[in-house]
Amino acid sequence: MKSCTLTRLLGLVTATALLWGASTSLHAAATASGVTISNTATLNYSIGAVPQDPASSNAATFVVDNKVDLTMVSTGAATVIPGSTKSILRSRGRWSIRWALSSIAPPARR
Repeated sequence: MKSCTLTRLLGLVTATALLWGASTSLHAAATASGVTISNTATLNYSIGAVPQDPASSNAATFVVDNKVDLTMVSTGAATVIPGSTKSILRSRGRWSIRWALSSIAPPARR
């Protein structure tokens, strides 16, 4: 009986730890645009029991940019002239963006 209770307790603790770890990464804050991020990696290793000098990578650096995720939605099917039908352009990114759209008439048929 004690073994069964201990096994269940360990299972509950493990499941709780896994869920907590997963939820922590899901709620990470987004990095603001314009921020410069730089990173290097260092490898520490041994051959047999002999520690080797650490090996470091070159720095990898980049600037965080804006993510623009567009959706163009038609307001309905109709026979129209370019520029006469309104559409909705939605940005689902983190910033409010103003857009200027125009239509181009297709080339004349020969």
